[in-house]
Amino acid sequence: MHRSIILKSLPFLILASALALSGCGKSPSGQRLEEIATLVKFREYDKAMLVIKKGLEEEPSDKALLRQRILLFLRAERPDIALAAFKDFTEKVSPNDKVLIEALSHEEVAVRASAAKALSMEKDKRAMSALNKAVSDPQEMVRRAAVNALGQIREASSSAPLQKALSDTSWFVRGEAASALGSLGQKNAIPALFKALEDTDEYVRHAASSAIVDLVGVADKKIFADHLKQDRREVRLTAALALAALHDASGAGVLAAEVKDAPEARFRRRSIEALSSLGAKDSLGVIQSALSDKQAEVRMAAIAALARIPEKSSLALLAKVADDKTAPEVLRSAARQSAKAILESLNASAPQAK
Repeated sequence: MHRSIILKSLPFLILASALALSGCGKSPSGQRLEEIATLVKFREYDKAMLVIKKGLEEEPSDKALLRQRILLFLRAERPDIALAAFKDFTEKVSPNDKVLIEALSHEEVAVRASAAKALSMEKDKRAMSALNKAVSDPQEMVRRAAVNALGQIREASSSAPLQKALSDTSWFVRGEAASALGSLGQKNAIPALFKALEDTDEYVRHAASSAIVDLVGVADKKIFADHLKQDRREVRLTAALALAALHDASGAGVLAAEVKDAPEARFRRRSIEALSSLGAKDSLGVIQSALSDKQAEVRMAAIAALARIPEKSSLALLAKVADDKTAPEVLRSAARQSAKAILESLNASAPQAK
Protein backbone atom coordinates (compact mmCIF):
# COMPACT_ATOMS: atom_id res chain seq x y z
CA MET A 1 0.00 0.00 0.00
CA HIS A 2 2.80 2.42 0.96
CA ARG A 3 4.61 1.51 -2.25
CA SER A 4 1.47 2.36 -4.28
CA ILE A 5 1.20 5.76 -2.63
CA ILE A 6 4.87 6.49 -3.32
CA LEU A 7 4.53 5.52 -6.99
CA LYS A 8 1.46 7.72 -7.43
CA SER A 9 3.28 10.64 -5.81
CA LEU A 10 6.45 10.19 -7.87
CA PRO A 11 5.64 12.74 -10.65
CA PHE A 12 4.90 15.39 -8.05
CA LEU A 13 8.06 14.59 -6.12
CA ILE A 14 10.09 14.92 -9.32
CA LEU A 15 8.44 18.26 -10.10
CA ALA A 16 9.05 19.55 -6.59
CA SER A 17 12.68 18.48 -6.71
CA ALA A 18 13.18 20.08 -10.11
CA LEU A 19 11.69 23.34 -8.88
CA ALA A 20 13.87 23.30 -5.78
CA LEU A 21 17.04 22.68 -7.76
CA SER A 22 16.18 25.26 -10.44
CA GLY A 23 16.79 28.15 -8.08
CA CYS A 24 20.40 27.30 -7.16
CA GLY A 25 22.83 30.07 -8.06
CA LYS A 26 20.36 32.04 -10.20
CA SER A 27 19.12 35.62 -10.10
CA PRO A 28 15.43 36.07 -9.14
CA SER A 29 14.50 36.58 -12.79
CA GLY A 30 16.53 33.58 -13.91
CA GLN A 31 15.00 31.46 -11.16
CA ARG A 32 11.51 32.36 -12.32
CA LEU A 33 12.29 31.52 -15.94
CA GLU A 34 13.67 28.12 -14.97
CA GLU A 35 10.67 27.49 -12.73
CA ILE A 36 8.34 28.44 -15.59
CA ALA A 37 10.21 26.14 -17.97
CA THR A 38 9.89 23.25 -15.53
CA LEU A 39 6.19 23.87 -14.97
CA VAL A 40 5.58 24.06 -18.71
CA LYS A 41 7.47 20.80 -19.19
CA PHE A 42 5.01 19.13 -16.83
CA ARG A 43 2.09 21.01 -18.46
CA GLU A 44 1.37 22.94 -15.28
CA TYR A 45 0.32 26.00 -17.25
CA ASP A 46 -1.87 27.59 -14.57
CA LYS A 47 0.97 27.42 -12.05
CA ALA A 48 3.39 28.83 -14.63
CA MET A 49 1.05 31.76 -15.19
CA LEU A 50 0.92 32.40 -11.45
CA VAL A 51 4.71 32.56 -11.36
CA ILE A 52 4.66 35.04 -14.26
CA LYS A 53 1.96 37.13 -12.59
CA LYS A 54 3.92 37.29 -9.33
CA GLY A 55 7.10 38.25 -11.16
CA LEU A 56 5.35 41.01 -13.10
CA GLU A 57 3.94 42.44 -9.89
CA GLU A 58 7.54 42.95 -8.79
CA GLU A 59 8.89 44.01 -12.19
CA PRO A 60 6.09 45.00 -14.65
CA SER A 61 8.54 45.59 -17.53
CA ASP A 62 10.37 42.25 -17.38
CA LYS A 63 10.67 41.41 -21.09
CA ALA A 64 11.39 37.74 -20.56
CA LEU A 65 8.32 37.24 -18.38
CA LEU A 66 6.10 39.19 -20.73
CA ARG A 67 7.26 37.05 -23.64
CA GLN A 68 6.63 33.89 -21.60
CA ARG A 69 3.10 35.11 -20.87
CA ILE A 70 2.42 35.48 -24.60
CA LEU A 71 3.79 31.99 -25.25
CA LEU A 72 1.54 30.53 -22.55
CA PHE A 73 -1.51 32.06 -24.22
CA LEU A 74 -0.38 30.52 -27.50
CA ARG A 75 0.04 27.13 -25.82
CA ALA A 76 -3.52 27.45 -24.52
CA GLU A 77 -4.63 28.04 -28.14
CA ARG A 78 -5.93 31.52 -27.37
CA PRO A 79 -4.40 33.60 -30.17
CA ASP A 80 -6.80 36.44 -29.45
CA ILE A 81 -5.56 36.85 -25.88
CA ALA A 82 -1.96 36.31 -26.99
CA LEU A 83 -2.36 39.10 -29.55
CA ALA A 84 -3.82 41.46 -26.96
CA ALA A 85 -0.89 40.72 -24.64
CA PHE A 86 1.54 41.19 -27.53
CA LYS A 87 0.07 44.59 -28.43
CA ASP A 88 0.29 45.74 -24.83
CA PHE A 89 3.87 44.45 -24.62
CA THR A 90 5.04 46.19 -27.80
CA GLU A 91 3.25 49.40 -26.94
CA LYS A 92 4.67 49.73 -23.43
CA VAL A 93 7.90 47.76 -23.31
CA SER A 94 9.42 46.43 -26.54
CA PRO A 95 8.11 48.16 -29.71
CA ASN A 96 9.96 45.97 -32.23
CA ASP A 97 9.66 42.64 -30.49
CA LYS A 98 9.10 39.65 -32.77
CA VAL A 99 7.93 37.05 -30.28
CA LEU A 100 4.92 36.09 -32.43
CA ILE A 101 7.03 35.71 -35.56
CA GLU A 102 9.64 33.69 -33.68
CA ALA A 103 6.84 31.49 -32.31
CA LEU A 104 6.21 30.22 -35.85
CA SER A 105 9.42 28.20 -35.40
CA HIS A 106 8.59 26.96 -31.90
CA GLU A 107 8.96 23.25 -31.16
CA GLU A 108 5.33 22.95 -30.01
CA VAL A 109 2.68 22.55 -32.70
CA ALA A 110 -0.01 24.45 -30.77
CA VAL A 111 2.31 27.43 -30.33
CA ARG A 112 3.15 27.57 -34.05
CA ALA A 113 -0.50 27.29 -35.12
CA SER A 114 -1.72 29.86 -32.59
CA ALA A 115 1.07 32.25 -33.60
CA ALA A 116 -0.05 32.06 -37.23
CA LYS A 117 -3.64 32.78 -36.16
CA ALA A 118 -2.56 35.75 -34.06
CA LEU A 119 -0.51 37.15 -36.94
CA SER A 120 -3.53 36.70 -39.19
CA MET A 121 -5.56 38.90 -36.86
CA GLU A 122 -2.75 41.45 -36.63
CA LYS A 123 -2.06 41.40 -40.41
CA ASP A 124 1.61 41.92 -39.58
CA LYS A 125 3.52 42.17 -42.88
CA ARG A 126 6.82 41.63 -41.07
CA ALA A 127 5.74 38.01 -40.69
CA MET A 128 5.47 37.29 -44.41
CA SER A 129 8.72 35.38 -44.77
CA ALA A 130 8.05 33.19 -41.73
CA LEU A 131 4.43 32.57 -42.75
CA ASN A 132 5.46 31.64 -46.29
CA LYS A 133 7.79 29.07 -44.75
CA ALA A 134 5.06 27.84 -42.37
CA VAL A 135 2.91 26.85 -45.37
CA SER A 136 5.27 23.85 -45.62
CA ASP A 137 5.13 22.98 -41.90
CA PRO A 138 4.97 19.21 -41.22
CA GLN A 139 1.77 19.68 -39.19
CA GLU A 140 -1.54 20.28 -40.99
CA MET A 141 -2.99 22.59 -38.34
CA VAL A 142 0.01 24.91 -38.72
CA ARG A 143 -0.22 24.89 -42.52
CA ARG A 144 -3.92 25.69 -42.33
CA ALA A 145 -3.34 28.62 -40.00
CA ALA A 146 -0.45 29.93 -42.10
CA VAL A 147 -2.41 29.74 -45.35
CA ASN A 148 -5.33 31.57 -43.75
CA ALA A 149 -2.97 34.25 -42.41
CA LEU A 150 -1.47 34.83 -45.86
CA GLY A 151 -4.95 35.25 -47.27
CA GLN A 152 -5.69 37.87 -44.62
CA ILE A 153 -2.43 39.81 -45.03
CA ARG A 154 -2.67 39.75 -48.86
CA GLU A 155 0.89 40.27 -50.01
CA ALA A 156 1.95 39.41 -53.57
CA SER A 157 4.98 37.48 -52.28
CA SER A 158 2.61 34.81 -50.96
CA SER A 159 1.34 33.78 -54.37
CA ALA A 160 4.06 31.18 -55.01
CA PRO A 161 3.81 29.35 -51.65
CA LEU A 162 0.02 29.42 -51.82
CA GLN A 163 0.07 27.94 -55.32
CA LYS A 164 2.33 25.20 -53.98
CA ALA A 165 -0.20 24.61 -51.20
CA LEU A 166 -2.80 23.72 -53.85
CA SER A 167 -1.01 20.35 -53.94
CA ASP A 168 -1.07 19.85 -50.15
CA THR A 169 -2.03 16.41 -48.85
CA SER A 170 -4.89 17.99 -46.87
CA TRP A 171 -8.04 18.91 -48.78
CA PHE A 172 -8.70 21.64 -46.21
CA VAL A 173 -5.31 23.26 -46.78
CA ARG A 174 -5.80 23.07 -50.56
CA GLY A 175 -9.20 24.73 -50.31
CA GLU A 176 -7.95 27.46 -48.00
CA ALA A 177 -5.02 28.08 -50.33
CA ALA A 178 -7.39 28.52 -53.26
CA SER A 179 -9.50 31.01 -51.31
CA ALA A 180 -6.39 32.89 -50.20
CA LEU A 181 -5.16 33.16 -53.80
CA GLY A 182 -8.48 34.69 -54.76
CA SER A 183 -7.95 37.44 -52.19
CA LEU A 184 -4.39 38.29 -53.31
CA GLY A 185 -5.39 39.76 -56.66
CA GLN A 186 -2.49 38.18 -58.56
CA LYS A 187 -3.31 37.02 -62.09
CA ASN A 188 -0.36 34.61 -62.11
CA ALA A 189 -2.44 32.35 -59.83
CA ILE A 190 -5.22 31.80 -62.41
CA PRO A 191 -3.62 28.88 -64.31
CA ALA A 192 -2.94 27.05 -61.03
CA LEU A 193 -6.51 27.69 -59.90
CA PHE A 194 -7.93 26.32 -63.15
CA LYS A 195 -5.76 23.24 -62.55
CA ALA A 196 -7.27 23.00 -59.06
CA LEU A 197 -10.70 22.58 -60.68
CA GLU A 198 -9.55 19.02 -61.40
CA ASP A 199 -9.05 18.32 -57.67
CA THR A 200 -10.75 15.20 -56.31
CA ASP A 201 -12.36 17.17 -53.48
CA GLU A 202 -15.52 19.20 -54.09
CA TYR A 203 -14.65 21.81 -51.46
CA VAL A 204 -11.34 22.54 -53.18
CA ARG A 205 -12.97 22.81 -56.61
CA HIS A 206 -15.62 25.19 -55.28
CA ALA A 207 -12.97 27.37 -53.59
CA ALA A 208 -10.87 27.44 -56.78
CA SER A 209 -13.88 28.39 -58.90
CA SER A 210 -14.83 31.25 -56.56
CA ALA A 211 -11.22 32.44 -56.47
CA ILE A 212 -11.00 32.56 -60.26
CA VAL A 213 -14.15 34.69 -60.45
CA ASP A 214 -12.69 36.96 -57.76
CA LEU A 215 -9.66 37.56 -59.99
CA VAL A 216 -11.50 38.67 -63.14
CA GLY A 217 -10.52 42.28 -62.58
CA VAL A 218 -6.79 41.58 -63.01
CA ALA A 219 -6.91 39.00 -65.80
CA ASP A 220 -7.01 39.02 -69.58
CA LYS A 221 -10.48 38.05 -70.80
CA LYS A 222 -8.93 35.68 -73.33
CA ILE A 223 -7.87 33.18 -70.68
CA PHE A 224 -11.52 32.71 -69.69
CA ALA A 225 -12.73 32.50 -73.29
CA ASP A 226 -10.16 29.78 -73.98
CA HIS A 227 -11.41 27.71 -71.04
CA LEU A 228 -14.97 27.72 -72.39
CA LYS A 229 -13.78 25.04 -74.80
CA GLN A 230 -12.48 22.65 -72.15
CA ASP A 231 -14.01 19.20 -71.67
CA ARG A 232 -14.46 19.42 -67.91
CA ARG A 233 -17.81 20.89 -66.88
CA GLU A 234 -16.58 22.84 -63.88
CA VAL A 235 -13.84 24.45 -65.96
CA ARG A 236 -16.34 25.61 -68.59
CA LEU A 237 -18.76 26.85 -65.95
CA THR A 238 -16.09 28.79 -64.07
CA ALA A 239 -14.94 30.40 -67.30
CA ALA A 240 -18.53 31.38 -68.11
CA LEU A 241 -19.05 32.80 -64.61
CA ALA A 242 -15.85 34.82 -64.91
CA LEU A 243 -16.91 36.21 -68.29
CA ALA A 244 -20.34 37.10 -66.90
CA ALA A 245 -18.62 38.99 -64.10
CA LEU A 246 -16.91 40.98 -66.87
CA HIS A 247 -20.32 41.59 -68.51
CA ASP A 248 -19.35 39.31 -71.38
CA ALA A 249 -22.21 37.07 -72.56
CA SER A 250 -20.07 34.69 -74.62
CA GLY A 251 -20.51 32.03 -71.95
CA ALA A 252 -24.29 32.41 -71.66
CA GLY A 253 -24.88 29.13 -73.49
CA VAL A 254 -22.76 27.27 -70.95
CA LEU A 255 -24.66 28.93 -68.09
CA ALA A 256 -28.05 28.07 -69.59
CA ALA A 257 -27.00 24.44 -69.98
CA GLU A 258 -25.94 24.36 -66.32
CA VAL A 259 -29.33 25.70 -65.18
CA LYS A 260 -31.03 22.84 -67.01
CA ASP A 261 -28.62 19.97 -66.47
CA ALA A 262 -26.21 20.55 -63.57
CA PRO A 263 -26.76 17.94 -60.86
CA GLU A 264 -25.46 20.31 -58.16
CA ALA A 265 -27.92 22.93 -56.91
CA ARG A 266 -25.16 25.46 -56.25
CA PHE A 267 -24.10 25.34 -59.90
CA ARG A 268 -27.66 25.88 -61.07
CA ARG A 269 -28.06 28.77 -58.64
CA ARG A 270 -24.78 30.44 -59.60
CA SER A 271 -25.60 30.10 -63.29
CA ILE A 272 -28.99 31.75 -62.81
CA GLU A 273 -27.38 34.62 -60.90
CA ALA A 274 -24.79 35.10 -63.65
CA LEU A 275 -27.42 35.09 -66.42
CA SER A 276 -29.49 37.68 -64.58
CA SER A 277 -26.42 39.90 -64.14
CA LEU A 278 -26.09 39.85 -67.93
CA GLY A 279 -29.75 40.75 -68.38
CA ALA A 280 -29.83 37.84 -70.83
CA LYS A 281 -33.38 37.85 -72.25
CA ASP A 282 -32.44 34.96 -74.52
CA SER A 283 -32.13 32.87 -71.37
CA LEU A 284 -35.42 34.03 -69.85
CA GLY A 285 -37.16 30.73 -70.59
CA VAL A 286 -34.42 28.77 -68.86
CA ILE A 287 -34.64 30.98 -65.77
CA GLN A 288 -38.44 30.73 -65.74
CA SER A 289 -38.22 26.94 -65.87
CA ALA A 290 -36.05 27.03 -62.74
CA LEU A 291 -39.11 28.18 -60.77
CA SER A 292 -39.97 24.47 -60.69
CA ASP A 293 -36.53 23.35 -59.51
CA LYS A 294 -36.58 20.82 -56.68
CA GLN A 295 -34.20 22.93 -54.58
CA ALA A 296 -35.52 26.04 -52.82
CA GLU A 297 -32.23 27.93 -53.20
CA VAL A 298 -32.43 27.54 -56.99
CA ARG A 299 -36.08 28.63 -57.08
CA MET A 300 -35.20 31.66 -54.95
CA ALA A 301 -32.39 32.58 -57.34
CA ALA A 302 -34.81 32.31 -60.29
CA ILE A 303 -37.37 34.53 -58.55
CA ALA A 304 -34.75 37.20 -57.88
CA ALA A 305 -33.38 36.91 -61.43
CA LEU A 306 -36.77 37.47 -63.05
CA ALA A 307 -37.09 40.80 -61.24
CA ARG A 308 -33.86 41.89 -62.96
CA ILE A 309 -35.14 40.87 -66.40
CA PRO A 310 -38.62 42.43 -66.33
CA GLU A 311 -40.89 40.62 -68.79
CA LYS A 312 -44.68 40.33 -68.73
CA SER A 313 -44.48 36.58 -69.36
CA SER A 314 -42.96 36.08 -65.91
CA LEU A 315 -45.92 37.52 -64.00
CA ALA A 316 -48.24 34.51 -64.29
CA LEU A 317 -45.43 32.15 -63.32
CA LEU A 318 -44.57 34.21 -60.25
CA ALA A 319 -48.25 34.41 -59.30
CA LYS A 320 -48.37 30.60 -59.39
CA VAL A 321 -45.46 30.42 -56.95
CA ALA A 322 -47.03 33.08 -54.70
CA ASP A 323 -50.30 31.10 -54.56
CA ASP A 324 -48.63 27.73 -53.90
CA LYS A 325 -49.54 26.95 -50.30
CA THR A 326 -47.09 24.03 -50.22
CA ALA A 327 -44.15 26.34 -50.94
CA PRO A 328 -42.15 27.94 -48.10
CA GLU A 329 -43.51 31.35 -47.16
CA VAL A 330 -40.16 32.98 -47.89
CA LEU A 331 -40.45 31.87 -51.54
CA ARG A 332 -44.07 32.97 -51.83
CA SER A 333 -43.22 36.38 -50.39
CA ALA A 334 -40.21 36.74 -52.71
CA ALA A 335 -42.40 35.86 -55.71
CA ARG A 336 -44.89 38.59 -54.79
CA GLN A 337 -42.09 41.13 -54.39
CA SER A 338 -40.51 40.11 -57.70
CA ALA A 339 -43.84 40.42 -59.53
CA LYS A 340 -44.37 43.85 -58.00
CA ALA A 341 -40.92 44.96 -59.15
CA ILE A 342 -41.61 43.71 -62.71
CA LEU A 343 -44.93 45.58 -62.87
CA GLU A 344 -43.31 48.79 -61.67
CA SER A 345 -40.54 48.44 -64.23
CA LEU A 346 -42.98 47.72 -67.05
CA ASN A 347 -45.18 50.65 -66.09
CA ALA A 348 -42.19 52.97 -65.89
CA SER A 349 -41.07 51.99 -69.41
CA ALA A 350 -44.55 52.11 -71.01
CA PRO A 351 -45.35 55.10 -73.27
CA GLN A 352 -47.20 57.76 -71.32
CA ALA A 353 -50.65 58.78 -72.64
CA LYS A 354 -50.93 62.41 -73.60
